[in-house]
Amino acid sequence: MAASHARGGVPGWFIGLLAGVLALLLGGGLCAAFIVREAWVAYRTPQPTVATPTRDQFRAQVMGLDRDAVVAKIGRPKRTYERSANSQAWVYYWMNMDPISGKLDSSVTLTFQSGVVKDVEFSP
Repeated sequence: MAASHARGGVPGWFIGLLAGVLALLLGGGLCAAFIVREAWVAYRTPQPTVATPTRDQFRAQVMGLDRDAVVAKIGRPKRTYERSANSQAWVYYWMNMDPISGKLDSSVTLTFQSGVVKDVEFSP
């Protein structure tokens, strides 16, 4: 018997074994948490479909339209705000695809001036 064990202490090999098991559990838990997080992000992020317009196609669909025509074509915006006295912005989410990355843009902002769409801004 080892001297520490004879005195009633915990053997060194047992401490090493316990430390190894704890390290494996902690590492496995972190790995599992990372995998679950990545799966959740992939699940929650919309994916483009064949019908999803590219930036250029989306811009062509809305440029020059008035508010009523935009609502009829793509629906109501998720958010609106005033840019200036005669300029209003409408924000939509996950509406179009970036042709370079192949992913959906997170948002698109339509700027209305004098009642019609004058600018379209995309946010990846």
